Amino acid sequence: MSSFQKVLIVGSNHLAARLHKIFEGSTKIKTADHLADYETEFFDFIWETEHGNL
Repeated sequence: MSSFQKVLIVGSNHLAARLHKIFEGSTKIKTADHLADYETEFFDFIWETEHGNL
């Protein structure tokens, strides 16, 4: 079973803030308000917490 080496959590909502607190200090997980903040980096998994008008 493989594991993620680099994860990005994207969003500026309540869920993103909570996840940031949970994973604070982790070297594998980064958080950003916008995906463009890390557009030049590679991530194994990107968790987009924002929701639009689907």
